[in-house]
Amino acid sequence: MTSTRQTVKFEVAELLNARNYHSWKNDMRAVLTADGAFKIVTRKETPPNSETSATARDFYRRADRAASMINLSVEPTIRTVISILPENEFNDPAHVWEFLRQKYDSASLKSGRNDIINRFHTSTMKPGTSVAEYISCLLAIRQELAGTEEAISDTTVVCHLLRTVPESFAITVGVLKNKPSEEQTADAVTAALIEEETSLARRNDQVGSNLNIAGTTRQALAARTQHGKRRGYGGYGNRKPCGRPSNSGPRCFYCTREGHKESDCWVKQEAERLKEERSSQRPSAQTARVNFGEYPSETVVHGL
Repeated sequence: MTSTRQTVKFEVAELLNARNYHSWKNDMRAVLTADGAFKIVTRKETPPNSETSATARDFYRRADRAASMINLSVEPTIRTVISILPENEFNDPAHVWEFLRQKYDSASLKSGRNDIINRFHTSTMKPGTSVAEYISCLLAIRQELAGTEEAISDTTVVCHLLRTVPESFAITVGVLKNKPSEEQTADAVTAALIEEETSLARRNDQVGSNLNIAGTTRQALAARTQHGKRRGYGGYGNRKPCGRPSNSGPRCFYCTREGHKESDCWVKQEAERLKEERSSQRPSAQTARVNFGEYPSETVVHGL
């Protein structure tokens, strides 16, 4: 019997724990399908009759890889539970797959489905959480009940979203509530809330820039006036301040000073310049992934 050393590399977004079975299952289905082993896990592909043929060797190689990947994709506490299974069951990826489903798929029991529904309706958007993250959390809970009698509808998702987002979204929520019911889909509401969150962040950045620039300008003007007084010119002396006539003139609605219009306001121009610099320097968001590295194992031709 020949033994060959192989390396198992794969990625999933999150290790299996007691609360994320459905998202973990979807990730692992994609990983196992790409490795040609998902049909083995679901028993749609069975071992060949001849265990010494090339086809059998390929089957058992994929089965061993599937068992390794499932074992590595769960949290250490769950890995301990798997490790105490009898050897023939531990090495059978289909048996381990079904074992995990029975133990952690809470939607398979009526009481578990009730717990999921309660978790959905008591979910709120915590401080510091983006609306996109909150919506993803709700949709993940909804996915746990997909295909069951208690499946959560689009209407329920929309109503819960509009009821639990912060007060800063009040205007957008009011607009969405007044739209026809056929336009209040989960996708449309999600897109509108994410767009409003982006607009709020942009406005907050601009207000902060304006305050910083206005404070700097006041300090500079105060220092300039004090310098003129020390020279005996009574502030500006015989010179007239640039863009600020001594009598009267237009008032800028941006910095509230007299002597120039908003279109000529250098404070506004400087704020817009700084905003553009910040936008160009802002890094793009990237999705975090977990890489479980390498897992060496021995491929052994055996029966399952």
